[in-house]
Amino acid sequence: MMKKGLALLLVLAVMITTFSFSSVSVQAVTGVSVVKINDQVIDTQGHNFSSGKYGLYINSAIHAQDMMVTHNNYQYAVYYSKESNGKSYVNLARRKLSPKSGWSVITFTDYNFTSNDTHNTAVIGISRADGTIHLAFDHHNNDLHYRVSQQGVANNPESVVWSTNLFGPVTSQLIPGQTETKVTYPRFIDVPNGNLQFIRRSGGSGDGDTILYTYNGNSTHSWKKNGIIISSEGNYNGSTSRNAYLDRPQYFNNKLYLTWVWREAPDAMTNHDIMFAYSEDYGATWKNNSGTVVATTESDPMKVSTAGLKVRTINQNHGLMNHGYSYVDDKGRVHVVTSHAPEGNPNYSTWELARADAKYTHYWRGTDKVWRKNVMNSVPLGSRSQIVFDSNNTGLMIFNQGNRVKIAAATEANNWNDWGLIYTNNAMYSQSPSLDFQRWKTEGILSLLTQEIPATTGAASEIHEYDFRIE
Repeated sequence: MMKKGLALLLVLAVMITTFSFSSVSVQAVTGVSVVKINDQVIDTQGHNFSSGKYGLYINSAIHAQDMMVTHNNYQYAVYYSKESNGKSYVNLARRKLSPKSGWSVITFTDYNFTSNDTHNTAVIGISRADGTIHLAFDHHNNDLHYRVSQQGVANNPESVVWSTNLFGPVTSQLIPGQTETKVTYPRFIDVPNGNLQFIRRSGGSGDGDTILYTYNGNSTHSWKKNGIIISSEGNYNGSTSRNAYLDRPQYFNNKLYLTWVWREAPDAMTNHDIMFAYSEDYGATWKNNSGTVVATTESDPMKVSTAGLKVRTINQNHGLMNHGYSYVDDKGRVHVVTSHAPEGNPNYSTWELARADAKYTHYWRGTDKVWRKNVMNSVPLGSRSQIVFDSNNTGLMIFNQGNRVKIAAATEANNWNDWGLIYTNNAMYSQSPSLDFQRWKTEGILSLLTQEIPATTGAASEIHEYDFRIE
């Protein structure tokens, strides 16, 4: 269903927001600045919880890969709305980037979102090969909720009427006849050959496998299940099961890179260590940090005991945050940003005490395969954060602190030891914004999806899309 009248209102809002605000540029000691070049309201009825598990806000999260994507000069955003009839629906918005247009929103009224769990985010992926748009939503260890568009919708966006009629029904199956159960943290991954991959956890916190699937948009236009890539099995200090909390999986030079931390039980205090692996054959086999093949998907997946995967020891009971963020720069160096208390400190008795001492920390793997560490002493600790690198290999970290979107930067010339704040947005936003990764990679524009904190707890609030240019 198209939101009647909303498109016109948003076009007017775009005309106002695009031309009425003054660009903000903040110079930092690093010599890097950002300029806000766009602020658009996608929807005024973004969903919030009145009382929620793990928080009140659902429409932006670091683990949601992705909530906003760009393809073929169009940008797409997926989110939940809170409607006047008291129901909440999945919405998919799109806009043309050049020339700039307002957001057009379609609302899927055939699925009522009733959860109050902030894990249950909605994500979008696009197969560049056949132009299909894929959505997955409302998961925390339950059956899959998935729908897909007709072929060509994203490759020929101006030839279609933007409506829910372009999409099939909600299904729990990627492969006909096979229901996907115990789904958590679904992620879509853009594959260099135009296909699309899907990674998700099977099982619960502290006891779950990581499973990979591949959509072939070049020929069969269907999914196959590759199988388990990271297993819950193995012994770690007496614990016999665990799960991997992935950072952002991504391809660079046809290699699929993964970083993650382990969790031994539902208690976050059991998080430990930073792990790294990569695949040169689309996820069939996996190499460790030294480049040795150490695992084969499904038949011999990666485990806690697999040699050479651990690249940094961080013990349990040190407040290590799960769901960090990773990025591969244009020289093939792998970067991870997370936060934890100093490794040399004694074990902490509670998560709260450990987090009180936690600092953002930047780990990176050089071309020599050696991992290095930069503690961000000058950056205040806030939400989970995202990290990207521009054409000069300047590092940029995007996060929320004090309910404000902030950006920190560091320079390659200083080996990224000069992290400092370069931007603060004074509006109040719910949590860390979601980044349009594809637009950053192709255009060098930081496009961020975020949502205002409502005036009344649980009320609907505005969802914004911001664009920044780096100077």
